Amino acid sequence: MWILGEPEMEKLMREYNDFIKGVAVFPLNIPGTSYWKALKSREKILEIFKRKVEERKRINGDENLRMERDDLLNWLMKNTTNGFEEIGDTLLHTLFGGHDTTSRAICLLLYFLDGCPKAIQQLREEHLQVVKIKEDRGESNKLNWDDFKAMEFTKCVINETLRLGNIAGFLHKKARTEIEFKGYVIPQGCTVITHLSAVHLDPNLFENPNHFDPWRWMGLISDVYKMKNFMPFGGGPRQCPGAELARMEMMVFVHHLLLNYSWELAEPDHPITLPFIEFPKGLPVKIQPVPHK
Repeated sequence: MWILGEPEMEKLMREYNDFIKGVAVFPLNIPGTSYWKALKSREKILEIFKRKVEERKRINGDENLRMERDDLLNWLMKNTTNGFEEIGDTLLHTLFGGHDTTSRAICLLLYFLDGCPKAIQQLREEHLQVVKIKEDRGESNKLNWDDFKAMEFTKCVINETLRLGNIAGFLHKKARTEIEFKGYVIPQGCTVITHLSAVHLDPNLFENPNHFDPWRWMGLISDVYKMKNFMPFGGGPRQCPGAELARMEMMVFVHHLLLNYSWELAEPDHPITLPFIEFPKGLPVKIQPVPHK
């Protein structure tokens, strides 16, 4: 998106971490509370964004420095109509939606796979088969979208990681009109929090829901996007726009990990939710390169 110096990047990460801690807490705006700290951090993050916008304007206005950048910031500066308020809000939402979610999902995938060697073996066989097919065709070994679509078991593992891991355990919605649901009246304008974890771990919907079982998704891949009891990225017109990108990032990570390395957890480290998934020790992993034949 742009280049930040190391001190500025460290400041952005520090403020972002404080911002995240106050996203899902009681909105008590009193000095010292997590909510208050989150609001202050939001202001500081937007200040960093604003400096970068001004810097980009200066560079774009100087013929000696100008260069066409195909990035989100340039696109927003060209296409937004409400000035920096819209740009800053979009950048913050993009950072919030795409920074920690995929990395947490990958950590959970490693955590679950560590206890399921059968799944690791089946994954490795699938990815080796993809490599062989590409070699037989004389194609580049770089992965593409068609490769991703062909990896049926990989998609099963990703779905099971998202279901059991619940990276986004809840969603905020607002009732546009007054509705009645199962005997309860939800007033217009009322905020509704949907608890996705309760759905994904419901034994009436998923057999043995607390067990990592990627094979439960075999034969269901084409129906995943129609399922009303599996919504790791939300649903409807407000579904996460980066859903497929996140899945593909997980696939690419798994591909290179399986074919080039062996790994094991360095020590026990179990995920907790505070309010988002975290590993208290950072999920330390021992990795060793695998010699190629």
